[in-house]
Parts: sequence; C-alpha cells; structure tokens
Amino acid sequence: MKKGFTLVELMVSLFLFTFFLSIFFLGLGAGLRFFDKVVKKAGNKQVENLVRERMVQEVRTAEEILTGSGSCEIKLKVGSAVISYGWKEGKVWRKKNGYLAYLTNEGEINLLTFSYLSKNIVAINLGGISTLVSLRNSR
Repeated sequence: MKKGFTLVELMVSLFLFTFFLSIFFLGLGAGLRFFDKVVKKAGNKQVENLVRERMVQEVRTAEEILTGSGSCEIKLKVGSAVISYGWKEGKVWRKKNGYLAYLTNEGEINLLTFSYLSKNIVAINLGGISTLVSLRNSR
C-alpha cells in the first residue's frame, strides 16, 4: 500500500483551509472597523470636552455676556477683548478681536447652542450635554 494523500483529500483540505482562513479575515476586518469607529467616537468626545472646558473657562473669567447673534453664538467681554464662540457647518470657531480660528474639524461637533438664562448665566449645549456656567467677574 502506498503512503500519502489522494487528490480528492488534498482538494477537500485545501478548500476547508481556504474557507476557515477567509472567515478569520472577515472577522478580523469587522473587528478592525468596529475598533476604528470606537476610536473615532472617543476622539470626538475628547475634542468636545476640550472645547467645552475652554468655553467654560472664558465664560467664568468674562465680565459681561454680550448678546450673541443667535443660539449658535456667544460673545463675551474679557478684559479689553471681545471673544466670540460659534458653530457653523459642523465646526466650532473662536473669534478674538476680529481674528477667527477654528477649534475643531468639520463633523467633530454635531451640536452647539447657547441659552441665556440671565445676564450672568449661560447654558452651553455641546454635543447633547448641557453645562450651566456663571460669570465670576461680573459687575
């Protein structure tokens, strides 16, 4: 009797190996796509938190909340400077004495609104999380 495998046995084993290898790579690809989605979402939350912290800090140090041009903008008087924050086309911007700078890339922030509760208190709704901020240096 000869030792070895028949052609049919080799073809079946090759087919099974290819089948299980393709299932493994499909699963690996799905896992990597899920990981990429989680990392992107965590990065966006981190950007939201940084932007929120910066706005809260400047509202607290402001002497006065000037009237914004809408619910998506706030103007603050901080010392001799006028600082504005706003949201347009998925980007958060900051303007100080006429100089504009974007704080985020397009699509990183999906919502930014301001509600003026009194002359010294503003509610900042950033990404669905609302934060009440009060002026500390108001006169």
